[in-house]
Amino acid sequence: MGKLSPSSLSMSGHPAILDDTSLTVVHTCGKSGGTFSLPFGAQLKVPEACLGKKDTITCQVASPNTRWLTCPHHLYSYEQINSELYTLKSSAKCFKKNLLLLLPFKSAQHEFQEINVKGKWTDEAEWINVGFLVKELEGSKCVELELSRCGTFVVTIAPKTETFQVSKLGCLHQSRLMRHLTLRFPKKTIDQDIQCALQILPIGPDIIQLTKDQFPQETSDLVSVTELIDVIATPPCTFRHPISIKLPLPVGVDINVEGGGAAATSEGHPDIAVVYKTTLGWELVESNYKFTRSTVAFDIKELTRYCVVQCVPGRHKKMKDAVTLLEGRHLKEKGEVCLFMSLKSRSWLAMVEIVSQRLLDTRISDRKAQGFTYVPKKQALLSSEAPARFSSYRKATVPRNNKQREEILEIHEGLTWLVDVDGDVKVSMTSDLRENNQLRYFSRLTDSYRTFYFEPLENDPKQLEATINLIPMGIRDENTRNKLTLTFDTTIESAQVVEYLAPEVTKEETSSESKRDLNIDLKPSLIQQEAPKPSVSKPRMRELPPVVMKRLTQPTRPIRVPDRESKALSGKSLMTLARIVPEGLTLAVHLQLPDSTITGIGFDALSNNLNMSDVSYKILLYWKRKCKDKQSGAITQLTEALKEMNYPDIAAAILNCHQQHKEFTPECLSAEDVYGRIALTQ
Repeated sequence: MGKLSPSSLSMSGHPAILDDTSLTVVHTCGKSGGTFSLPFGAQLKVPEACLGKKDTITCQVASPNTRWLTCPHHLYSYEQINSELYTLKSSAKCFKKNLLLLLPFKSAQHEFQEINVKGKWTDEAEWINVGFLVKELEGSKCVELELSRCGTFVVTIAPKTETFQVSKLGCLHQSRLMRHLTLRFPKKTIDQDIQCALQILPIGPDIIQLTKDQFPQETSDLVSVTELIDVIATPPCTFRHPISIKLPLPVGVDINVEGGGAAATSEGHPDIAVVYKTTLGWELVESNYKFTRSTVAFDIKELTRYCVVQCVPGRHKKMKDAVTLLEGRHLKEKGEVCLFMSLKSRSWLAMVEIVSQRLLDTRISDRKAQGFTYVPKKQALLSSEAPARFSSYRKATVPRNNKQREEILEIHEGLTWLVDVDGDVKVSMTSDLRENNQLRYFSRLTDSYRTFYFEPLENDPKQLEATINLIPMGIRDENTRNKLTLTFDTTIESAQVVEYLAPEVTKEETSSESKRDLNIDLKPSLIQQEAPKPSVSKPRMRELPPVVMKRLTQPTRPIRVPDRESKALSGKSLMTLARIVPEGLTLAVHLQLPDSTITGIGFDALSNNLNMSDVSYKILLYWKRKCKDKQSGAITQLTEALKEMNYPDIAAAILNCHQQHKEFTPECLSAEDVYGRIALTQ
């Protein structure tokens, strides 16, 4: 990330560096959408009709100066940042369709790691896991996220986790992560079912070499090791009977097994030791080992972290201390913290950068080519000269002179320093180092630096002594904290201070007009009367022809007359019909209502103690509500049903009321028929 060309310069004359301004991209997607490029090879795919015409999407990548402020602060154990942090913002309140965001990431170093994507939605504080798909983008791997809203997103990497269940009846589990890893649980060794999780933490050759360089005496008998194998039980338990665990041997170890097995210390075989971690530290497995050509098996009563070690024959007891040192450095590497400066006439820039040891020489040469000046750190001194003393052989020891000692600096993911400026200089007011004063290392990203501007403490043109102190944060061990406390001392010459304090020279603006010669022989000219201004005529409105006016005023949609029900089907008419025709359930059958409706109305009538006319009225209202044609079609269906029930006179009266556009009342029938039928219903 952020490899700059040597000739690139900023507006102030300093070498160009990555900041929040240069890592911000704004796209006006419009209604048509499309594919838009983002910094560091990422892409944003906006579907059609997702945004408005003037809606914009802003993508900002966190620069190395502000990366520690943006990244998740609570990651799982051994989880590392594996991509740049992308923040999406939009002027639209919501998306009509989901966006597709493609983020590139670095491939895993070994097969025991897997990637994950974390996101923090806008206006929310919690980071959550986001679903993703792994795809190819321009020859490199990337993750594809389907987003319904904006937020901040990052790819992380962590060890793979394999889970399996162990019941009270025992279990034999063959791991899918590692070929030669087997766990055998005997029957009735636990009282309840448990869930186990497997994780594998590799230890590479560079980690072994780093540990041997730091602690040559403790690791002198170490030859090779396997990975650190974690077996975690939930809930934690102690087994009644030992469980059998089979682990692979270190790479390059090949044992000739004769007679079905061989002891670890037998002649002709390297000494193999198995160590496991307890609450008090690493311990040696004391049970008998059973070897195959590429595995070692042993019995133990607890699940914890294991490691198989190859050592010098007979020195297996020293492997407890060696593995302890390896475990503390399996995520560490050799590194260096460098200070680069760029001193211009009116601006002084400093860059504190964390670099891996394997990239140190290249990074220093690149920064020098850009225009920076490299400032070495202050070396630690050995203890003061000790007086001559005598050993048991009465021989005086030769005192050693003080000399500078090159300490091996161990860096790891998340290591953070507090940057402090001291001496004859101070932080400039234009710099944000007062609020953003931390320097954090990200092992899987290219750049980890902090830049700031500084200035003289006083307006005195003299030689200045500047001191940059780096104080480690979150380190409890005093020895480690002292090793990580770094100091950079540099001298700024008086000529550079004078150049910085010199006032700015403003150039006088020269007039573009040339001076004109004064002409004395001018004759006064007669004053001419100005002509009157022409009157402005008002524009006339053009009369539109009738065809155009009709086209402009005529509605585009056809006029729809709302359908009205027949007066013979009004509520008053149906109430009259219900009192005259009390057989409501029979009428419902002839009106072809569903059986479920008839049953429901019947049970409703029984529960509410309704009479027959009320049931008929409910059925007629339900039937009218379901009719699409409430005019002649409904009248025809109702009269046919009444005729089938032997009420032709009532059917004729309803049809007559419909044709005369009036409601159906008792007066529409003869008096004898009406009062006789009403009396029957009562």
